[in-house]
Amino acid sequence: MSKDLRIYTPLDDLEFDRGQEVTLDFEGRPLRGFTREPVAVALFAAGQPLLARSLKYHRPRGMFCVRGVCASCVMRIDGVPGVRSCQVLCREGMRVERQGGLSSTQNDLMSAADLLLSERFEYHGLLTRPRALNKAMQSMVRRFVSSQRLPDGERRPRGIKTLEADVAIIGAGPAGLSAALAAQGAGAEVLLVESEPRVGGRLVHDVDVQPAFSNDFAGQRGFEVAHGARKILEQNGARILCDTTAVGFYAEGLIGLAGPEGLSTLHADKLIFATGAYDQNRTFPGNDLLGVFSAAGVARLINLYGICPAVRCYIYGSDDTALSLALRLLKIGVRVMGVVEPGETITGSREVALTVQDHGVPLFLNYGLESARGRLKLKAANFVPHGPGGESLYNRVDMLAVSQTPAPAFEIAAMAGAAVKYDRAAGGFAVQVDSTGATSVEGCYACGQVVGLHRMDQIVDSARRAGLAAAGG
Repeated sequence: MSKDLRIYTPLDDLEFDRGQEVTLDFEGRPLRGFTREPVAVALFAAGQPLLARSLKYHRPRGMFCVRGVCASCVMRIDGVPGVRSCQVLCREGMRVERQGGLSSTQNDLMSAADLLLSERFEYHGLLTRPRALNKAMQSMVRRFVSSQRLPDGERRPRGIKTLEADVAIIGAGPAGLSAALAAQGAGAEVLLVESEPRVGGRLVHDVDVQPAFSNDFAGQRGFEVAHGARKILEQNGARILCDTTAVGFYAEGLIGLAGPEGLSTLHADKLIFATGAYDQNRTFPGNDLLGVFSAAGVARLINLYGICPAVRCYIYGSDDTALSLALRLLKIGVRVMGVVEPGETITGSREVALTVQDHGVPLFLNYGLESARGRLKLKAANFVPHGPGGESLYNRVDMLAVSQTPAPAFEIAAMAGAAVKYDRAAGGFAVQVDSTGATSVEGCYACGQVVGLHRMDQIVDSARRAGLAAAGG
């Protein structure tokens, strides 16, 4: 495991603080990691992108979003199965195992199902009678779909804590931070809950200056804004819970939280949902191969963790995330074969698109991805024009960065009873709010991407209004 994909030289004055070097136990072999680096990132940097196998056809699974919402990176860590390894930081002696293989995950005998049975195998209705035969069949099915071993050792439940706040905000990305600053400025006691190990959301991997935050953080880059906002909030008494997930909303008005210290219940006078959005994949054959990432996930690998993710790649989509990524990849020596847009027009900044072209990256409009090719890892991509004329684009690549409108993370808001509506432009079901950010549930507000906004200035503006309204300002 001598391969190392880490970037060790400063990139645009950005130095990567990985923390202390540690050694992981990766299936009985030593693997190098760092204390500020997630397990999945350490494996990827060492040339080990395969993390698990899918349940039904045992197809390969690796990182996609690199932010803990897609479940493609689940592994067994320190004896606990189903852990999202892109969100767990490395520790000395940590035991890491891949999931899902019958013989081994790397050379999984059950992956033959993908070749032999494909979509024709539907085991749910097989051998339902007689009972004895069904029992044997179910035992085989459980093995086939890779049911994991229970956690090692005895794990005792901890006591449930109770938390209270004037204004509680679920999500600490740009919307959550902006809402928290506004609510705190209006005199409210603020509690901020974030599922990731750090606050900032999309800000923490953003190296561009954020004009939407210029009033408070003029000329600062995204990750600097996130750090500065947290410092202000904590200096003024806000409580921030990272690595903590809101797992349920209950009829009594309580939010259930799961974090490092166990379970907690949260009661707040006012509640703001700033849960952001999920990275989405596009639909094409081979979209689950190792090497297919969300464009934002690739940006996280480069800007947050200092990883060079590929040698040659395509970018599928032409929004601002895709165009910014193209320039970033060029700076670290990755050959970008093209930015391919399935529609007839570029969806991101025209100015940035021209800059991308000036750097030698071709832009292709009105092309669809016929297939991503490879057995275990991505080997090539084939794009075809939608209309008459034009030539197919076929090239050998080891990465495909997919940029698609993120889907609003509406679930916890809907659980609370907030009205949601499907909005194609928003990327999915968006929470419905009025001009102040109020939802259909009294005392509950929502802002940012969860209400269908994706431009940073719109996100921040909606969050400020929600924060002020929740604080009674």
